[in-house]
Amino acid sequence: GGAGRLEGGHGILARREHGGAPSFRVALRASRLLAPMGTTRHEGAELALEMDGTAQDLAITRIEGVLDGARVTGKGRILDPAGAGHLDLELAVSSPLTALLRRAGVAKEVDGLLKADGRLRGTWARAVFRGKASLQPPKTSSGRDPVVFDVSWADGRLEVETPQTAHADAFWVRLHLEPATGAYGARLTMRNTDLGKLTGLPAVLAQLIGFRLPEDLGGRLTADVDLVGRGTDLATLRGYGTLRVDDLSVEAGLPAGRAETRFRATASRLTLETLTLDVPGGTVQGKGNVTLADGRVAISIQADIRSMAALGRGFGLPALGGAATLRGRLAGTRQAPHFQGHLAWQEPQISAYAADRIEGDVEWLPRALRSPGLVARLGQTVVTVQGSVIAPGLAPLRTLDVKKDLAL
Repeated sequence: GGAGRLEGGHGILARREHGGAPSFRVALRASRLLAPMGTTRHEGAELALEMDGTAQDLAITRIEGVLDGARVTGKGRILDPAGAGHLDLELAVSSPLTALLRRAGVAKEVDGLLKADGRLRGTWARAVFRGKASLQPPKTSSGRDPVVFDVSWADGRLEVETPQTAHADAFWVRLHLEPATGAYGARLTMRNTDLGKLTGLPAVLAQLIGFRLPEDLGGRLTADVDLVGRGTDLATLRGYGTLRVDDLSVEAGLPAGRAETRFRATASRLTLETLTLDVPGGTVQGKGNVTLADGRVAISIQADIRSMAALGRGFGLPALGGAATLRGRLAGTRQAPHFQGHLAWQEPQISAYAADRIEGDVEWLPRALRSPGLVARLGQTVVTVQGSVIAPGLAPLRTLDVKKDLAL
């Protein structure tokens, strides 16, 4: 593995004779350490080491420092330290997820803090860590308990697995990461699990494959997901999954609904085989795909709104009435989607205004609604409207004042 290097080191080395055999005591501090272990080079900082023993048997009374971005403390014993080494150390590790993933070959910024307690055993070249760990929520998450799971680290491969339980709302996750290739795999099974209790775990998994979930995402999740990939290259993503979320909420103040989807990831795309979203007063269905290389979206959408009044109340627009259908296609990219379709609104009502029917093509972009021609009919009267309605700024749509915040 090559030679190591110690910088900023100082301390005490005391040698003594015990029963005719030499022994020693060491108390060492160092600002930086570069140490090869097997085929991997590790970097340490702010190090403290206290030990005593012989060339054959070392008792470690204190280990403390930052190793590869993780805070490590520990104690234990090392046999044959100058040779192959046989380690038996109790360790406590605290690491930002980003630093841990970087060591595992995944260059992703992922929120959260991983804490682990366990034992490091084996030789210098094949040391294995096994223990218990917890995933702490990001600073923006409040009132959530950490997710607890088993963790192991061997040959640069990290594996985590949640304990299986008989609880009705249990969830089970297994995740592995390999630094040599950047490969990862995730297996997820959930049954009616409260998203609020998962401490951002779905968000962590989503960030690994380049997606961000709403911070206030809530509901009860039933899922079966199996994914593999490599590094940040979405073109390597493979797998399948089924997801159902009851009492789904994505933002404070918006209505709860129900979402269900079945998807499959192949060499080039993420395919939504089915997508159903139940919202107050209606149902939205869709299917299509997202191209993984560039994030381009192509999803057909069909919305059947049985009650515009119920839909409007849920989104803070109480002055709507009638029933409607909407057919069209969601295109663009994940970052900049847009929708084009055809609206048919029966017995429409907007505040004090009513008609027999409104029908025409519509186009939606973030914070903008356009139409080349909406035809409104009331008896023998026909009115055609074309143009755009734009909501500039960043205020949530449900808080907008129709008279002040919308531009025609």
